[in-house]
Amino acid sequence: MPILLFLAFCIENYKKHTNFSSEKVLELFNLYGVIDYLVEVYEMLHTQGEGYIMEEIDRFIENRKK
Repeated sequence: MPILLFLAFCIENYKKHTNFSSEKVLELFNLYGVIDYLVEVYEMLHTQGEGYIMEEIDRFIENRKK
């Protein structure tokens, strides 16, 4: 259950971070595999602050675009 709460936290905060709708965030996360990535790095990432997590998601998406 903690991973699901972490994913919800990431989606909601990324929505605020980007001013995107929930649908747009989910579309973006699905397109670039962000959810799978967040599950993989949960142990390391869930202890970090919100700003760091949002930057990490931004970096991950940018790297996947290349």
